[in-house]
Amino acid sequence: MVASFATEEQAPSRAARDLSREQLAEIAKADAEDAIAYAIGRALNEDGRSLRKIAAAIGFDPGNLSRLASGKDCNVSTLARIAVALGKDLHITIE
Repeated sequence: MVASFATEEQAPSRAARDLSREQLAEIAKADAEDAIAYAIGRALNEDGRSLRKIAAAIGFDPGNLSRLASGKDCNVSTLARIAVALGKDLHITIE
């Protein structure tokens, strides 16, 4: 399979092409953690309830919810519980 890019900007940089699979996986993991943290933080802020009240609705310790909002140690079932408690839908996309 040959990759083609419409513009030069879409092509991976030389530095990205020189990274190992492990390095690329670490970068992807960090990007995913940042995206999760942003989405959870935004949803928590939009909700208007205190972190303590939201944690109680989920059955979590407020400290654990705070840690999850930082994008750490998230699994899909936990994200689904948070989404339900906030009245949101959970969408996961791999692009």
